Amino acid sequence: VTIEGRVLDAAGKPVEGAIITLVQKYSTADPSATTGTDGRFAIPHAARAANRVRVSREGFVESDSMVQGREMESGLTLVLHRGGLLRVRVIDPEGRPAVSVGIEIADANGPLRNIPLPITDLRGACEFRLPAGCYSLSAHGETRAKVDVSLGDTKEILLDLR
Repeated sequence: VTIEGRVLDAAGKPVEGAIITLVQKYSTADPSATTGTDGRFAIPHAARAANRVRVSREGFVESDSMVQGREMESGLTLVLHRGGLLRVRVIDPEGRPAVSVGIEIADANGPLRNIPLPITDLRGACEFRLPAGCYSLSAHGETRAKVDVSLGDTKEILLDLR
């Protein structure tokens, strides 16, 4: 199966240079494609099973969605939203960088499911974009910070697990 589609911004304009990746459960290599000036892409040789599609582009919020069956064959329209950049650092109970910690993100409707879970690196840090709005950030199941995000923002956030 060839998965074809296009990537648009929130205003309906094509997004050039977006990377679309099929994250396949039982595959060692995830096929991907980059959009052209018209926002279109094609990924040949995709599995017929359900696929998780990840789309990313600098300056936009990375997005995940599940696609399957007719949806894959009829052409996808994926929408990217601009957002603010969050740089998060997590400190463990001993005051050291917390490595490999997932940052859970929620808004007023509950956990965000269409944004990949950010994971801290060896410095206890990660960065990601969110659309404009109010969010709670949690680590190890406890809300540690509330943040208001505006377009174009860059915010530094410390999650202290002590």
